[in-house]
Amino acid sequence: MIAYFIRRFFQVIVALLLLLFVMFLMVYVIGDPTRLLLPPEATKVHVEELREYLGLNDPVYIQYLRFLNGALHGDTGQSFYHAENALQLVLERAGATVQLAGTAILLALAISIPLGVITASRRGGWLDRGCLIGSLIGISVPTFWLGIMLILIFSIGTGWLPSSGRGGLAHLVLPATTLGLYYVGLFLRLTRAGMLDVLEQDLVRTARSKGLSEWVVLYKHGLRNALIPFLTITAVQIGEVIAFSIVTETVFAWPGMGRLLLKSLEKLDYPVLISYVLVIGVMFAIINMLVDWLYTILDPRIRY
Repeated sequence: MIAYFIRRFFQVIVALLLLLFVMFLMVYVIGDPTRLLLPPEATKVHVEELREYLGLNDPVYIQYLRFLNGALHGDTGQSFYHAENALQLVLERAGATVQLAGTAILLALAISIPLGVITASRRGGWLDRGCLIGSLIGISVPTFWLGIMLILIFSIGTGWLPSSGRGGLAHLVLPATTLGLYYVGLFLRLTRAGMLDVLEQDLVRTARSKGLSEWVVLYKHGLRNALIPFLTITAVQIGEVIAFSIVTETVFAWPGMGRLLLKSLEKLDYPVLISYVLVIGVMFAIINMLVDWLYTILDPRIRY
């Protein structure tokens, strides 16, 4: 088991290096940030001087190796616009994004898993049909529209909740609900599908024949086996909600990595863009390794 995780660790390192190199090539063909950094009346001489100062005249592979050398020491370069360490700038915003994404995912799991189990055990009933319709609505509603509607109702209309910014628990309610609704619908459908498959297996029939309570049959025997494929998809979704919560952060002026990424794209702030990819890549790697470990808990046969 230890040898497996050691191999996975080296695979993650190789994947991150390739990811950063591809990202490096992509951002450097987007455009020239010097034109955005300098005033319109700047001459070609000024542009070349700035490019030389920023190291943009060097070949891409030289810039990439210089970036890797700095990244090993925690320095991914200075932001063109913020005049700060780009990696530090991203990490400062990471806490806000993780807080928002984590709350949304926990909310979605707390609602969707019990409902998925119940609807699977009562297939075809009114609750099953109602939850399927509700999950379809949750998956289909655009995030930006939902966020605006919640602001109009609960912030402008009633004044119960703040509409923007990061502060106490009240500031988290609307953005977490907006971000989590899609995943409630998605996770409910995944849980229901997994449970329907498991409930047809011999292990469930055997558990029922032993006289075990329905709660034990559903949650101890059924859900535990249904969660293995569910975890695979959920792990990717957790990484995605952390990486791509840009719309929600923009609507609610949430000071996370998503808003920083959007502003950096507008300004072609290369060091921040690459630092963002590095942080997200590490997050995805950690999440997937945790999921691999959870597999061995849910199904001990996987250890062998």
